[in-house]
Formats: sequence, C-alpha cells, structure tokens
Amino acid sequence: MKKFLVFVLGIVLLAMPSMYSQTLPPWTEDFDGTVTFTAIPTGSWISDAVYHLPGSSTSSPKSILGLVPTLPGNTAILETPPYDCTNYDYVLLRFSHICKVSPYDTVRIEYRTNAGGGMGRWNPLPLTAYMGNSLFAYNGQFNASTYPEWQGNDNTVFPSQSWWKEEMFDLASIANRTSIQFRFVITHGQKDGTHASYGWLIDNFKLLASTHQLYPPYIEFISPLVKDTVYSTGPWEINAKVRTSTNGLIQTPWLKYTNIENGIATTMDSVLMTPVEGDTLWKGIIPQFVEGTEVQYTITAQDIFGNYGTKTSSYIIKKGISGEWIIGTGTETTLYTPYYTNYRIGWSRTIYYDWEINPQGIGGRITSIAYNNANSESTTTNKLSIYFKPTLETTFPQLIYVEPENDPEATLVWGQSSHTTSQGWNVFNFQTPYDLPPGYNLMVYWKNEYGNYADAGHHAEWYYTQQSVNNNIRAYSDTDPDLPSISSVVYDRRRPNIKLAMQATNFLDNSVSLASIDTKDTIVVAPLVDVPIIASVINRGNLNLDSVILHYDINGAIQGQKKVYPKTLAPWDFIVQDTIVEYTPKKNGWDTITVWVSLPNGKYDSVSIDDTLTKIIYGSTDVSMAFVMSPTDTVYYTGPYNING
Repeated sequence: MKKFLVFVLGIVLLAMPSMYSQTLPPWTEDFDGTVTFTAIPTGSWISDAVYHLPGSSTSSPKSILGLVPTLPGNTAILETPPYDCTNYDYVLLRFSHICKVSPYDTVRIEYRTNAGGGMGRWNPLPLTAYMGNSLFAYNGQFNASTYPEWQGNDNTVFPSQSWWKEEMFDLASIANRTSIQFRFVITHGQKDGTHASYGWLIDNFKLLASTHQLYPPYIEFISPLVKDTVYSTGPWEINAKVRTSTNGLIQTPWLKYTNIENGIATTMDSVLMTPVEGDTLWKGIIPQFVEGTEVQYTITAQDIFGNYGTKTSSYIIKKGISGEWIIGTGTETTLYTPYYTNYRIGWSRTIYYDWEINPQGIGGRITSIAYNNANSESTTTNKLSIYFKPTLETTFPQLIYVEPENDPEATLVWGQSSHTTSQGWNVFNFQTPYDLPPGYNLMVYWKNEYGNYADAGHHAEWYYTQQSVNNNIRAYSDTDPDLPSISSVVYDRRRPNIKLAMQATNFLDNSVSLASIDTKDTIVVAPLVDVPIIASVINRGNLNLDSVILHYDINGAIQGQKKVYPKTLAPWDFIVQDTIVEYTPKKNGWDTITVWVSLPNGKYDSVSIDDTLTKIIYGSTDVSMAFVMSPTDTVYYTGPYNING
C-alpha cells in the first residue's frame, strides 16, 4: 500500500469508526518489490524503473512494462492471482497505465470467475463496467490513440511521466460473491514494425472489495496545470476540483510530491490542501526545488466511507525557454491586421495571453514575431513599426486610439523599416530581444506610416483566429495622416495568428532581480508601532546566492541599505525574503517606497532592468479592531471599557 507521509492524517484515518472500513482488504500490486503477477511467456513483461508512480519504495520505485511481441499474432500476457470476493457484494478494479502501443495492435483486459469446478473462460471487461476518464477512452481495449498525449500516430515517441492515466472498472455485476482473476493482454496485429512502440506500462494495481457501493471521489486539476517542462523553480500552486461521489462527506484532500534529482528520489512529502471555494475547490503548494529536478505529484481524496481517488501529474524544471510558439490555428484570412497594405496608413494593437505564450505564464525572451500570409503576390511597405508592451489587460475596455510612441510602457522592437510580404510566415527579427515579464500578457502595436498602398491583388491576406472578446483594435485611412482623428477605429475580433521565437536567457554567474515589495498596500497606523518594509529577491545567477544588498528610499527623504545573508545558499531562481527596515507611516496619507538591489555575492550585476520596484502605501487610522487583552496589556484608546467577569 502507499505510505501517507502526513502523520496527523494517519491518526485521523486510524481514529475513524470501524463501520467505515468498507474497502478492506484491498489487493494491491505496485511492482516495487517481489511481483505476484505472472508473465506469459516469461520475459514478455519486465520491471521498468524509468516510468513509474510513487509506490511503497522510496529508493527503487518501478512499474511493469509489457513489450509488444515481435511477430504478428503473438501475445504477451500478464496474469494476476485469483482474488476471493465471496464475502463482498461490490468490487472495484483500479490501476494506472501508459499504453504506448500502436492502434494496429490489440491491447485488452480480460477476466474470469469461479465456474463451480474451477475458474471459467476468459472474457473482456465489459464497456458497462468502465468508470474512467471518458467513454471514448475504453471501447473494449486501449492503445496509443486512447488519449491525445500518447501520440498514437508516432510509434517512436517515448512516454512522459505526465502521461499516466488512472482507470477504474465497477465489477459489482460480475465479481460479487465469487472469485475473480484478471490478465492484461498485448497481441501483435498484422502490421509489421509496430513492436518498435515502447509498450504497455502498468502501475498501482488495486482491487477493492466492500459490502457497500464503491464510488471514488471526483478529482480534476484546475488550469493552469503545472506539467511537462517548466522554467521556474516555483513554488507552484496546484489547484484541483475535488468532490464526493457518495452521500459521505469528503475529507481534506492531500497533495503528495516526490522530487527526483539525477534519477534519485531525494524528497517525498505531503501537505494537506486548503479550501479555495466551498468544499469542492482546493489548493496546495509544492515548494521550490533546484533546476534539473523532476517533480511527481499526486492529489488523493477520500470520503468518510473510505472511498478514495487519486490524480497524478509531473514536471521537470529547466532554465529559460526556447523554441517557436504558434498562437492561433484559424485558417480564414483578413486584410486588416496586423497592418493593411491596401490603405496608405494603418494601425492596430492586439493582446496575446501569457498562457498562450508558454503554458506556465512565466514570460520569456522574445527574439522575433511572424505572421502567416496566404497571398502569393508580394508587396513592399515602408515605415512599418512594431511595439511590445507587457499588460495585465485581457480585453480593451475602450475603443480609442493610442499612439505607441506616447505609451511609456511600450517598447519599439522592430521599425521604422520596410518589409516585402511573401506567402507563408513573414518573420520580423528584433535587433534587441524583448523580455516579457512573468505573469503579463503581451500587447502588440503595429503602425504603418508608408503613405502608399499595394497594387490590386498584392495586399497581404493574414490568417487569423476568431476571438470571443475584444482583444484586437485596428484603424486605417487613405487620406488623413493624423490617425487619432480618423473615424475607422473599430474592434476586430479577427486576431492574427502569430509565431514567436523564444530564446533561453543568458544567465550571469552573479545576478539578482527584485521580485516584490511584500508590505501591504494599506496598513494600520498605530502609535508607537513601526511597520516593516519587506522585500523578496530572486537569484538569477548561475552561482548560489550568499549575499545581496537591499537599498530603500522612503518619500525621497529617508534612504538606507541592508546587506542580506540567506539562511542557506539560494540556488538559481530561489527566493530570498527579508525585512529591510521599519518605519513610521503617515497617518491617513500616502508613502512612496522604492527598493532596489545590488552586488549579489559582492559582484557587479550588469542586468539592471529588473532591479528596482516602487510601491505606494496608504497608512490608515480608520480601522475597527477587536482586542483580547489582559489587565496588564498596553492599550491606545482612552475608553470607556466594559470589563465582564
């Protein structure tokens, strides 16, 4: 059985009344130790230490892998022992698997029950028993096309830890009051070469039996899902929807995580999740781990009857992000945005969301942007400009023209230049890469000041994806060079498809950035009580951070600095938080606090764009507070007080 590492949770489970111990005894096999299943023929199923889920072993966890037979028509069988369910009315089969087997081959689960004189004939598990992820996932068998991430169209792709899927079958109608046995069968079809597929991975097999119905709690990860490759050490907030499937109350779910460094599991821990909304939305925090770490995590939920469910995912931490990211898949075309070559002048601004740019919304270094043109006839346009701006806006609340040169947060990334359109992706390479901060959406300005227009039939036709919100505005004109005065500023939900080139950041040995000023925006001002200025610093350097200097400025009048030493050396991307100074805030007034960092590890940091933050703090005295005081406490109110004994 799996080991629950939260001690207090174990005490709670042991203290539950015996009437709730409905699912004992469960028959389990996690393949970490001596395997009780039989491979037929011998060697057709083998232990796999590469892909596995957390199990009973913390040092050598494994799954079992069924290899696709080399010759058409041959089979590989994994057979369980018989299980005696004669004392139980309800039986539930659950297991996790990755079925990287070609759709041309046959993968099925079969069972047989006691027929009086021994075990009867083998039958496939019926469709009516399936309780898994989707009716489409099980049609009597599994294969690599069952789930999109298993990539059934390519036999050569290796699995990923994030591919694990849990399946469940309600066997009450076929296994009650009898003995039952299972086997997992792979049969090579008639197509040659499919044995190159990785095979069928199975882990955490469990057969539960009960005198009452077995309905596991429902668990679903909530976006953004932290999976596959991430480009930050965290900490990561894991969100999930969890609810009971019976009339029994759900217990507090717990989040279990294991971090693997250089192939060795170095940390295994669990945290109780906290409610976000009611008793269905929950969250838990996975702490920071160093770059290169693989983190596997599982949410487990249980109701008071002992029914439980699990959901698993994983991620690996890497530095930077690189590659090309296409946003938009629409196949219709528009003439108007990003710029309209059939008019003399034009303008547009468009929002692309952080989660579209990369799944974790952590920003990145952008080196070019490209737009896809359907027209084979080219045209040359002069005096084009592109501006980028980080924004928290998701839509445009007002239909107005904004001059990009006058927007202090907009940066010119390409222009005043000419471009000749071509069919396909038109790439605009930046002379200086643009760093999009984490958590921000990207606003793209286009400005066409050419003063001329393309010949008929030569204007660009840009592929777009229709949007449901106003995240694109454009304007154009033939005669009036003064764009703010034209009347053609309109919302246009035909947002152009783009392709961004992302580049891994060049990390210095010694570099830091100021992540946040953590003092609240509004604070309570009380006599004789100072307020701390707290700041968080992120190590952006390749070397571990042993010291950094934090500078501060309060209303331009009070300045100072503090050298901060982390309690332990902080690796790349780790956060160091400290109190810089305590000060007396204004009463019912505003204070402007500026903080900046310097000299990580006593060395010069040449990257200064991310070193400074400013925050305006309001000191309020109009706050209702309740006190619990002893007679010797100091109070700051003259009374009267009611003292009740």
